[in-house]
Amino acid sequence: MMKLLLLRCPVCVEPLPAENDDVVLTCPNCFSDVRVDEQGVSPTAVSFTQPTKPDQVTHWLPFWVMEAQVEIQKRETQGRNKGAEKEAEEMWAKPRLLYTPAWDLPVPQARQMGSYLVVRQPNLQPLATRPREVRLTTAVVNPADAQKFLTFIVLTIEAERKDWLKDLKFQIVPRQKAELWAIPAVQTGDHRYDLLVP
Repeated sequence: MMKLLLLRCPVCVEPLPAENDDVVLTCPNCFSDVRVDEQGVSPTAVSFTQPTKPDQVTHWLPFWVMEAQVEIQKRETQGRNKGAEKEAEEMWAKPRLLYTPAWDLPVPQARQMGSYLVVRQPNLQPLATRPREVRLTTAVVNPADAQKFLTFIVLTIEAERKDWLKDLKFQIVPRQKAELWAIPAVQTGDHRYDLLVP
C-alpha cells in the first residue's frame, strides 16, 4: 500500500524540496531541521557541533553518533605484530562513540570518514543554539542503516592495523540510541572534507 505524504515544513508550512531518500533536511524558508519518515514530517533535534574554525565552515555534515561497546569475539592474524593486537584490545576495551556519515557519500569515503572519527574520538561540544540560517547537508541514512554500516567501519579500522588480519568476529552493543549531529567542515574536493572539530 502506498502512502502519500504532504511535504510541508511542520514549523512554517512552506513546501519542502524533499527527495525520495531524504531522512532529515533543513527547511529552506525557516531553517528548521525536519525529519521525513513513513508517518510524515516532524521537527527533529540536531546537535550542532562547536567548530574549531568558525570562519572556514562551508558545510554542516550529518552524522549518526552512538555510544556502543564493540565486543571482539575472535581476531586471527597472519602476522606476529603484538603491538597491533594490543592496540586493538585497548581500543575496544571500553565503550566508544561510533560515527556513521549520514549524507549521500560514496561508500569508501564514508568508511574512511567514519573510521577516522571512531579512532580519533573528537570532543564534540554542542552549540547552545542552532546556527542562524544555515542548512544541514541533507541526511539520507536512517538510524537503523547507520548502525548496520558501523560493521564496515569497525572492519576498516581493524583491517588497517599492521598485523595482516585474517578473521574477525565481533558484536556492536549499543549503550544509547543514535543521535544526529551536525559536524562543521570545509570542502576540499569531490566528496572530500576536513572536519573542523577538536
